[in-house]
Amino acid sequence: MRNSGTFVVLDISLATRADRLKYFERCKSENLAYQFHYVMASLELRKAQGIRRKQHAIAQRGYVVSTEMFEYTNSLFEIPDSEELETLRAMAICNEET
Repeated sequence: MRNSGTFVVLDISLATRADRLKYFERCKSENLAYQFHYVMASLELRKAQGIRRKQHAIAQRGYVVSTEMFEYTNSLFEIPDSEELETLRAMAICNEET
């Protein structure tokens, strides 16, 4: 796909600064075009979205994230500071829709 002109969107957590910087360096070393987006959303909104996804997954017999899994993953997340966002050339997006 690298030379196909196709855009690919990866919706992945990259929960820690180290994870994000590692991914950033790999994109650079592979000479890949990239755009990082950091979606800022409240804990309440993320929980509500998680509940909706869980209900959909149950209906589709897919992978379900339990409340415990959500809380554990959330506890690992490191909020990027402005310096990191600048380094990654990341676009910060505020999402407070329900």
